[in-house]
Amino acid sequence: MTERTRRWFLQQSALRGAGLAALAALPPSLACQAQKTARRGDLSQVAHVVIFMQENRSFDQYFGTLSGVRGFADRHPLSLAAGGNVFAQPGKAGPVWPFRLNSTTTSGQCVADVNHDWFTGLTARDDGRMDDWINAKGLNALGYYNRQDIPFHHALADAFTLCDHSFCSVNTSTNPNRLYLWTGTSDAAGKFEGPVMTNDDKARYTWTTYPERLQAAGVSWRVYQEQDNFDDNALAWFAQYQDAPVGSPLYENGMKRRTRQAFLDDVANDTLPTVSWLIAPADLSEHAKSAPNKGADLTSVYLDALAKNPAVWEKTVFIYTMDENGGFFDHVPSPTAPPDTPDEYSLNMPVGLGIRVPTIVISPFSTGGAVCSEVFDHTSILRFLEKVTGVQEPNISAWRRAVCGDMLATLDLDASLGAFPAGLPATAPLATAADAACATLPAAAPGAETGLPAVESGSRPLRPLPYLPDAECTVDGNGNVTLALANAGTAAFPVDIHGLAGVDDLPRFVTVAPGGTAKESYAPGADGAFAIEVHGVNSFFRRFVGNALTSGGDPRPTLALDPLAETAQIAVANPTAAPLTVQVVDAVSGKTATQTLPASATQTFAVALQDRWYDVAVRVDGQTAERFSWTWAGHLEGTVSRTRAT
Repeated sequence: MTERTRRWFLQQSALRGAGLAALAALPPSLACQAQKTARRGDLSQVAHVVIFMQENRSFDQYFGTLSGVRGFADRHPLSLAAGGNVFAQPGKAGPVWPFRLNSTTTSGQCVADVNHDWFTGLTARDDGRMDDWINAKGLNALGYYNRQDIPFHHALADAFTLCDHSFCSVNTSTNPNRLYLWTGTSDAAGKFEGPVMTNDDKARYTWTTYPERLQAAGVSWRVYQEQDNFDDNALAWFAQYQDAPVGSPLYENGMKRRTRQAFLDDVANDTLPTVSWLIAPADLSEHAKSAPNKGADLTSVYLDALAKNPAVWEKTVFIYTMDENGGFFDHVPSPTAPPDTPDEYSLNMPVGLGIRVPTIVISPFSTGGAVCSEVFDHTSILRFLEKVTGVQEPNISAWRRAVCGDMLATLDLDASLGAFPAGLPATAPLATAADAACATLPAAAPGAETGLPAVESGSRPLRPLPYLPDAECTVDGNGNVTLALANAGTAAFPVDIHGLAGVDDLPRFVTVAPGGTAKESYAPGADGAFAIEVHGVNSFFRRFVGNALTSGGDPRPTLALDPLAETAQIAVANPTAAPLTVQVVDAVSGKTATQTLPASATQTFAVALQDRWYDVAVRVDGQTAERFSWTWAGHLEGTVSRTRAT
């Protein structure tokens, strides 16, 4: 990337995007709010952050069929070494595809639980190959919902910012992930009483929690939990809270049980603390056996309380997320720290990141139905709190601070506020129907699926991202294959590299520093053939297929991206002493250009862009097999755009 390009990117990433489209539906009581005038400001507008972490669902299960997100319509899903792609999971009798948890004809609202411990998580992940879900988790892992099944969740995604690269912190169960939410770590390095990789109902940890840091800084906070809290309050696993006397801040704010009305009253009276954590009772937690639509009914109660007090709503950010994926399938490989990264390995195995989970940022600053594809995990919520409160969390590892964002990109603090129309689906009937279905209908099960589910059509506003990645492949005269990775952005860019044929098939995980570069080398086998894929954030994709022994007769294509001019072009060099005919296949324009290159000549080809997306391949014309094929796909980041249409 040129210095001019980098300067442009740094300037663009500092700008707030223009106002988004008209606000989408909120709870009915928001309809009473008057049209607001334009507001300009910064994070000081946020007085309250409410964190509602539910239980055990994956992104693909909830939002794989949604338009304009990285779901089932992913154009370049991870290929499997044995053939096919990650959506067709290997099963005993052949590929198993995602199947619908139909809420009308089955009891899919309360699906049977799936293994979600660390060891089965590692098995399903298979060192990053993502190909052993059925063996590790069982068939139920591939169940999914669509809009007809969970209309409230989809309506929230239509109204606010949906995060489609939000990962749980650990590829395991609830407790370690909730420790990350409340403390920034599960102590993988064993500095305290860890590592904590499983649920432990008898824990007495002693390291410092984030609420204690808030307390010391004089920042108000509270956990709103009912008598039944499903043991989802991580603070209760710490000795200092267990031993806190009645009347002390740790007891009153961290351990005391309250009715649901307590939160509603604090919102109504404008006495909400700066930071609130909400904990659902078991039956409303959205855990596998607990219907999503019953959890939606509880979420609606909380949001409606905020809606009824516009003065509180206008200064509140409500973060809805899940603690872990619950063992349910998701197709996107998680960013993973390189080997031996401090605080990120346990028993020589990577701690995280875990599997993608649904996350929606709900606020007057996140309206418009946008998608944010920046990498987040549970420590991102703490980092957002750091921005709001000024209170730092030192337990967050250096690698996570580099790779996981602070969630500011989900907001547009300069946008104009508008009227809030009614229109979210009523949740009480959905909850009642879920109870009836769970009591009377047969269990959901895979049928005769032979492909991917239907996905809604359309695109969504895309929040600006801090990345500007690239990757190219070269083959030297000794037959060595080298990937050159670059990132001209302002945040670290994680990639996963998969050898699919002729090279080491153990995936490699590389974090490319801001303004940095990295190289990965491969030595193909005796026949010289190789196939390598590179996957990254926001559908960044490269696929290089060739033969090191015959590379002297292959074209040498390179892609040049210019985000300032919003252009892309491919230069294809013919290194031979004879004419060479190539095809340039442009998936965005739908056109294929066939060109014969004279000996030792170079030809350039313009690459089509749509909403700053590119998707192009160079092949040797006339080949009956994919013997040589270079593919590049991704997005020119750095400004408000739109997701790629589905």
